Amino acid sequence: MRTAGLTDVLDAHPLLVALVAEGATVTELELAAQQASARHRGFAYALGIARNRRSDLAAAQAAPASTNPATTLLGPPEPHDATPVPAELRARLEALLHPRKNLPSTSVENPSQTPEGCSSLDESRT
Repeated sequence: MRTAGLTDVLDAHPLLVALVAEGATVTELELAAQQASARHRGFAYALGIARNRRSDLAAAQAAPASTNPATTLLGPPEPHDATPVPAELRARLEALLHPRKNLPSTSVENPSQTPEGCSSLDESRT
């Protein structure tokens, strides 16, 4: 921790002793010391960083797999009903989702198939 730039390091500090007893590694303490030094803070601040990181890690490991608020409030979703969609409803949905699929096809090459009120491209060029 001194190599990171902290000058007020106390080897017998109670929080340092507790962190080491809990299994804090040298790397954890060095990273905390570097962060504290970069913020122009002291040894106690670095110990606080190390302690908070360890408690955040423990909380994350103890958290349930799903942290979705809807699942927390409403419980797990109901199983999906695999009943097929009726053909009539499926056709309506297709028409809404893909309106261009259901339009009558017209050919510019044959003006007799052009819808009323529309001129073919050939007529508009002359």
